[in-house]
Amino acid sequence: MNIRRKNINLKYINTFFHITKNLMLIKWCNLDKKICYYQFLTIFNQKNKKKNKHKFCLLDYIKFSSIFKFFFMKLKKVELLTSYLDKFLPLNYNFEYVKTISRLNNSKYKKIFVQFPDGIREYNIILNSLFQLNSRRICQVLNLGITSYGACCIEDYFAKFLGTCVVLHYGHSCLTPISESFVLAIYVFLEINFNWNTIINIFEKKTFLFLRKVFTLFSTVQYISILQNAKKELDLKFKLTFVHTNKPLSPGELLGCTCVKIDNFSNVMYIGEGRFHLETIVFSNFFLHFFQFNPFFYQLLKIDYNIVETLKERKVQILKSFQKKTNLAILSGVLGKQNNNLFLKKIESLISKKSIKILRVVMCEISFDILNKINYGIIKTWIQNACPRLSTDWNNFFIEPVLNSYEACVLFCSVKWKKYTYPLTYYSYKGEYWTMYATVKSFFS
Repeated sequence: MNIRRKNINLKYINTFFHITKNLMLIKWCNLDKKICYYQFLTIFNQKNKKKNKHKFCLLDYIKFSSIFKFFFMKLKKVELLTSYLDKFLPLNYNFEYVKTISRLNNSKYKKIFVQFPDGIREYNIILNSLFQLNSRRICQVLNLGITSYGACCIEDYFAKFLGTCVVLHYGHSCLTPISESFVLAIYVFLEINFNWNTIINIFEKKTFLFLRKVFTLFSTVQYISILQNAKKELDLKFKLTFVHTNKPLSPGELLGCTCVKIDNFSNVMYIGEGRFHLETIVFSNFFLHFFQFNPFFYQLLKIDYNIVETLKERKVQILKSFQKKTNLAILSGVLGKQNNNLFLKKIESLISKKSIKILRVVMCEISFDILNKINYGIIKTWIQNACPRLSTDWNNFFIEPVLNSYEACVLFCSVKWKKYTYPLTYYSYKGEYWTMYATVKSFFS
């Protein structure tokens, strides 16, 4: 008799898992206990009706109730923990963890690898707990201790080395095709919401700034949806807004190394905090007026940069390198997807024609401390293939000139120095042959 009861209980347990296999755990948590019972009875009866088996009677219901109560109480505890942890996350940040968990529940992965930028690394413990509580399969969550600087820092190869099959990358857009990743890459844009009507009110109060002047809108990936909503509202009142499309980026999206050349616009409006992304527009468009709307302080600021002096310094560094073209070192960055092998082949073919000695150096993360230590006066010029902003932003910290891919092409006379613009189109499909998406024909033509 005891054996029979165990078999019956096992049958009910297997049926319960069969029903809940394709349902989200959070969905069950939000249901009432009576509704759960009723839903189970309905599905069980429909399943056994075709097989001419007996229906789920009252006696079976009593036998099953003790098992179901155990699972239901467990789900209720998960619901309470989830609601408790959710209070520690900022309300205006869309972490999309419910959508991410449903995606992971449909897969067979038990170990995931998560990357966070600096701005949300303080929430990594909360998000890890939410993943493990609400997912039926995830047993282990690994976090990368190194800061994720940008979308190019996707560590899919390192994730595969650790034995994980999924990479969750927070805070950046998808630059490289997912099909080219070593493991499944899931990008979470992490949208930040705020009252975008404030932008409309500021524009109405300060209409004199934009009177008879067309302006273009830019933002980072976190504010793309707000940018589109604000543009629709501004078009109804001003009819002077414009949003650039720079594939593979979203319309109006801006990266620290990728921007477009703006023609026939007198104003630029950037929605976001900080100055790193805004400087990209200034590099490519010297003589425009730049405004920044800070969504945290709800302020509109007029920004002025002395970019002309910075570009003069870059030209001086190229001239120094031209005088010291004796010992060159090509510095390859292997942080994520930064390295560009096609450019390396192109630049090596140009250097070999000049009969110059080349030293190849590979670094995970390029820093001026390490670079200055391994120099010892032997290497006179560095050509780095990691991030173009390393050369422009950290120029004064390097002992010897460190040129990016565009400046290296200027050094070896394959490209002319552009006087009125500094091209930062590194991840644009329209970029020239020193950029990431250049074709093989453009490289060796």
